Amino acid sequence: MSNEHYNDHTDAADEPFDTQKLQTIVKKAQRKSLLRTAITSTVVFFAAAILLFIGYIIIRNTLNEQGYHALASREHLKKISGPNTYIISAQFQPRLFKGEMEYMLVKKMEDRIIPWGTVNMEYSIFGTMSKRFGSHEDVQIYESNGTSRVFNKQTGERELLFYHPSLPYTSMINDLTVLPAIPNDKYIEIGLSFDKSYALEEVERLLPDEVHVTWYWVNTMDAEELAGFHDDQQPLRAETSYGFDRYRDGLTANDPAQKQTEEDFIRFVKTAIEQKDYYISEYQRIYNAIEKNKKDGLIIGAVVTGTRESLLTLKDQPFIRAAVLGATVDQF
Repeated sequence: MSNEHYNDHTDAADEPFDTQKLQTIVKKAQRKSLLRTAITSTVVFFAAAILLFIGYIIIRNTLNEQGYHALASREHLKKISGPNTYIISAQFQPRLFKGEMEYMLVKKMEDRIIPWGTVNMEYSIFGTMSKRFGSHEDVQIYESNGTSRVFNKQTGERELLFYHPSLPYTSMINDLTVLPAIPNDKYIEIGLSFDKSYALEEVERLLPDEVHVTWYWVNTMDAEELAGFHDDQQPLRAETSYGFDRYRDGLTANDPAQKQTEEDFIRFVKTAIEQKDYYISEYQRIYNAIEKNKKDGLIIGAVVTGTRESLLTLKDQPFIRAAVLGATVDQF
């Protein structure tokens, strides 16, 4: 090997390390890495944002559906409970996984509408519904004769009460005796409890033509359930008693063609069961009870409205076991 070639090889090996070239390579690799990271992060960010947006839309739509389902369930229940009261002006406040529903109740008294308070309910995307936390009880006042009255805590008006014909009460309210003290320029609401079960046709014959029947109380408790109330001297609240409006559209119509019957009530309950309503277990209980009770007649009470003079025609009627004053309102 020539000396010249040996010297060239030796010079190349001994040449200093090219740091500038290495730095260029490293920087280029870093830029590529940063670019890949930026692209990946951007893709992940937008993918996550899209997924979150889709999830939000799904949750919000599901929550809206549950909100309307909750309102429909409350309206459905209201059609067979709470005589003369109706739901209006519902509002929703959706949140992430649950929402709040508020609606207003009004009571119809002849041709007058009076406020009956507001109700707040919570519902969730999981299909649950409940009243907001806190006390929901109305005001109950005990009287010296052993009876008690319930007053609506938002309006101060009397709430209707009923006495089941199969329960042995030691004392019951008969507000027909206080009617003469009420001015005749008032519309009056009274809840009647009968001495036994009747068919609707019998009730229509028994009640005087002068009074306006607005609601019929249906016997939705079987013998086993009544046994649990045997020693309870408290009357039944209107909100937890079940029945049906005399007319299908009780809030706005008094059309004889819309008169309802026991069969309409039974059909209504069956529909709620088939639709798997929020209160399906309660509807199932009601249906089972009325199937047992219908052979003896289903009507055990009624709600009537009118003036003092018209309602005085109910006095001394032997089939009326108790009569409890509800709301009163000026005619004008």
